[in-house]
Amino acid sequence: VSFVVKRGERVAVVGPVGCGKTTLLRMLAGLLPPTEGRLLVNGEPWASWNTRALLDRIGYVPQESTLFSDSVRANVGFGRSDDEAWIERCLAISQMEDDVDRMPEGLDTDIGRKGTLVSGGQKQRIAIARALAGKPDLLLLDDCTASLDARNEDRFWAELGRETPDTTVFIVSHRLATIRRADQIVVLDEGRVVGLGTHDELAGTNETYREFLQTEARRAHLGPGVR
Repeated sequence: VSFVVKRGERVAVVGPVGCGKTTLLRMLAGLLPPTEGRLLVNGEPWASWNTRALLDRIGYVPQESTLFSDSVRANVGFGRSDDEAWIERCLAISQMEDDVDRMPEGLDTDIGRKGTLVSGGQKQRIAIARALAGKPDLLLLDDCTASLDARNEDRFWAELGRETPDTTVFIVSHRLATIRRADQIVVLDEGRVVGLGTHDELAGTNETYREFLQTEARRAHLGPGVR
């Protein structure tokens, strides 16, 4: 696995199930150190950086996010921010603002143990807001924007671009509209990079990417929840 990402780029990571997409994001988040090779940040090995300072600059939203038995405010600001205006702004970017407005106590509404009092989509959007609350330089989204419908996802990317234009974003997604927004796409297969480029470039030249598109088109035809 070898590729270079510039500041502010949006990078989509795609490939067959089990090809290493989540593993790659966990390595970029500092949760899984490489057993071979090196992960370089601005040309310097990860180990040469102050780990705490580096992690403070990363926002990571896994496929299954952990929420706490506490308020929306506490879950978003946890370890990131106590600025109410910024917490509200992060919820607006993640398209959770209207949902919070409808909750009985707004930001101070308790969401239950592990978020059992909110829907799965709301959990993911609260987790996205939490990741944004730290104003990260690197934002890692592991197949979590599927909780947004097409209209809200359009608004999410527009708001994110306006608020954090210099944030580098990695997104694992199966949604073609999401993937096409990327400045570059990394195609993985069996733990290796087998393609780099834009959607148009890869659709015309990369067999693994074409197979991925065909598989996702069939799943979209069968309906949501098919994997």
